[in-house]
Amino acid sequence: MQGARIRYTPTTAPEMGTETKRNMEVLLEVDPAKSAGQGFGSAGQYLDVCIKTDTDTLDGYGLRIIRTAAHSDAVSMYLIQYVRGQAQCISREVVTNCFVTGCRIWVRYENGILSAKAWTVTEPTVVQQERGYARGVELTAEVGRRENAENTGLLIWHTGSLGTENWRNTTMLHGVSILYF
Repeated sequence: MQGARIRYTPTTAPEMGTETKRNMEVLLEVDPAKSAGQGFGSAGQYLDVCIKTDTDTLDGYGLRIIRTAAHSDAVSMYLIQYVRGQAQCISREVVTNCFVTGCRIWVRYENGILSAKAWTVTEPTVVQQERGYARGVELTAEVGRRENAENTGLLIWHTGSLGTENWRNTTMLHGVSILYF
């Protein structure tokens, strides 16, 4: 089996106040080992960053970052909805070169609107500029207020392999910040 998952469900004790806070956002700081912008070792491998997730049933919303066969120096990003562990695309797809060293990924749910941004300070290569890849990504989708309203979990799912020397296809997770509001 390859890949890794992080599932986080916060304490819902009254003193935490999470049962009254319906909105949520997460910010990740990551460094993919792949430096050309393709992010993963093989086409079809992906990283999902999901919020408002039931970590048992895997219902929730998120951002998918996926390597496709179409690009060797970029990834595609789009918003997803998980229903019983199966992801469905719910937004347009953007081809970007921002999934490199210093990548920041922000996903937010507020009052029925799912938003995501991804960016980096790393400069694109000349070839990436010529190909017109997006330097950063901003996506939004209306998802409604009732479905998954009670969910407060976080799911980070990386399906990549280790690659040669057991690290060349990995993604270093430097920081995760979660805010409920």
